[in-house]
Amino acid sequence: MLRDFHAVIFFSLLVWLAGDVGVVHGSTKCDPVEGYYLPNGEDYRGHLNFTEMGIPCQKWNEQQPHRHDTHIPDPLTGVGNHNYCRNPSGLERPGCFTMNPSIRYQFCDVGLPCRWTPPETVLQFEPSSGTELRADQPVKITCYPRPCEIYYTLDGSTPTTSSGILYFRPIVLSRNTTVNALALFASEKTLQRQAFYSIPPRPTPSGAYFSPLPSEVSQGPVLLFLKGLRDNDKALIFKNEELRGFPYEGPFWLNESTNVTAVINGEHLVRASYVFITTGVILEMYPASGKYIGGVSCLVYQSDPQANNTISINGSSWQPLSEFVFILDTVGFNVVGVRSISLGGVMNAVWRKYEIVEAIPPVLLPAPDVVYTEPIRVTCKDPMGRALAVDKKDEELIYSIRLDIPGRFSVNCTYLDDLHNKRSAHAVYEIEPIPLPMPLLRPECGRSFPMIPLLLVTTIVPPPDAGYGRDPWRLGLNASSTGATLQKISGNGSFLLKPTQTDAINVTVTLCTHSSSPLEADSPLLICRYEMLPLGLSVTPWFVGRIGCENCSGSVDLLLRQLSNCLSFGTTELIFIQTVGSFVMIQLQRLPTSLRMEYYTRTGDCLAAKYLTDVRNETSGSIQLARWWAVNRRSSSLDFVTGAEITIVVKGWGLDSGEFHFVREEFPCNDIGVSYSTRNSLDLFSLKLLFVIDTPGSYKLCASLNDALYVVPSNGTLIVNSSRLPVLLPAPCGGSSEAL
Repeated sequence: MLRDFHAVIFFSLLVWLAGDVGVVHGSTKCDPVEGYYLPNGEDYRGHLNFTEMGIPCQKWNEQQPHRHDTHIPDPLTGVGNHNYCRNPSGLERPGCFTMNPSIRYQFCDVGLPCRWTPPETVLQFEPSSGTELRADQPVKITCYPRPCEIYYTLDGSTPTTSSGILYFRPIVLSRNTTVNALALFASEKTLQRQAFYSIPPRPTPSGAYFSPLPSEVSQGPVLLFLKGLRDNDKALIFKNEELRGFPYEGPFWLNESTNVTAVINGEHLVRASYVFITTGVILEMYPASGKYIGGVSCLVYQSDPQANNTISINGSSWQPLSEFVFILDTVGFNVVGVRSISLGGVMNAVWRKYEIVEAIPPVLLPAPDVVYTEPIRVTCKDPMGRALAVDKKDEELIYSIRLDIPGRFSVNCTYLDDLHNKRSAHAVYEIEPIPLPMPLLRPECGRSFPMIPLLLVTTIVPPPDAGYGRDPWRLGLNASSTGATLQKISGNGSFLLKPTQTDAINVTVTLCTHSSSPLEADSPLLICRYEMLPLGLSVTPWFVGRIGCENCSGSVDLLLRQLSNCLSFGTTELIFIQTVGSFVMIQLQRLPTSLRMEYYTRTGDCLAAKYLTDVRNETSGSIQLARWWAVNRRSSSLDFVTGAEITIVVKGWGLDSGEFHFVREEFPCNDIGVSYSTRNSLDLFSLKLLFVIDTPGSYKLCASLNDALYVVPSNGTLIVNSSRLPVLLPAPCGGSSEAL
């Protein structure tokens, strides 16, 4: 039956894990005591012992204040002689019967289950094997994963389910012992472990005895002492056939004939038998010894109205007791004795020990003199640390109040001390929201731009103490503008700022971060101004860089977008890009004259951000690139005949270090082609080349420059046609011939 139950639990655990792999529950580092894995917490074995409302839990093995039929003890469900939260009935989550007579059962806040990590089976002892135990130090045995059962033996034999002792609480050893343990797991796997513990010898009491001796008394009651104990000796007192003793902490009264046994240090016995021929009248004092707040109202009862009654407090001399009801309110420990002497000198006495705690007002937690910016849970305790109900205006009494919205909240807490005096505490808690950090905006405020749509990129800055569990979607952005329109770009935090006129204008953009959380106030306003100037005719000097491939239209498009974003342009209309082989030529056009050099610098900074490699600018004089060629004649025609001289002009930078040749259109540039006959530099940016081509066809100009071989752009290909030469006819030898 047990193995079947284990199999069901283990199979359910595997099914849950397989069906919910994507869900993260709790931490991957699971607390070995408080952690658990099953969704409803049936395997929770932690030490939480109060409900989610702060009510202390009733012990599972007790039936007050609530009766129940829970099977006790049960190692499979974890219930036993304790008041820890458990889930023996397979409910939604762990809970307990409460100590509040009006509330039978409540759930406990044990946190979320841990992430599942398939564990290895474990059976371990605490403390570890070989430890020399202190007096009464318990030995704990744990198995994992749960559910699991442990059987153990202390006589050196191998434990089984029939011969072993079922473990459900720590073991206290009285002598050197080898503990053998057997663990049974839900997977039907078993583990056996062994641990040895030594117990240091205790000094044997010399001459411990009860005083007065049985031979010295014949009537009760009698105040009995256990004498001859050493400082570290511990003794348990048993009366008659009682199975449960009480620790000896000082003299105690015997009111009737009694057999008394003292067990010293768990192994030495002292016995005495007292037989009373006569005893005094019945004498009782209420309430029982204990701890009380503010004081205690004591009632003395005795059945002989003719008896002489006296009282002693804290060892004072015996004084007549005239009132059988009296109040004791001295803060601290008070030992009260009442003695009754009947006719004939028969005496009886009763002793009580009361600890009186000062009846201070209840304590509200957390401290109310702090302005809070996070949700808080308000609780209240009496001077003995017991939970009290708290009330907020117009709300019912509960054991804790959660305050999670801004405002001032009046909270009251009251209790009656043990003299039935009302003690109250009142506090006003203040919760206020924290302004969110100001959002970020790119480009920087105060800059000037040409009159085109601008790209504004916003960044919401979360509060510095925002935890992992906070919902990022709670934060949003309010944006407005004057002098231009703002258009939200879906999918990100960007806007297009579009000017509404063509004249120069100052545009204002206002941003504010807001939150759906009531404890996060709107951020301070970010007010940003930009100057927008009409378009002009100015252009920047050229930039040249390598893009890494030829005819990479996708890379060029990406470069165009990256550069426009870097410049905060919402359009690419001012950026001119031309590819020459593996090189890219970049220039900004139609700029206002006043912005020409500023955007030349900004473009260089953007390109330096690794958009291109080997970036060079025109003003540096380091560019080597043939960017264009054209025929040097009045006609724009590119048609020539074979054998004719063809003069072309090549435009670019650093042309003197380059080599040029024409190649048939269908051949690559590494073909030998046709080299120039002569070359002359016209200026720093122009080179004149003379070619004579003997083979008809369509030709392109190839350049070898700056460690690259590429086709130089032009208006088209060079077309070379065959020339019409004279045709010779055959004639007789010695005769003449004519050219037709």
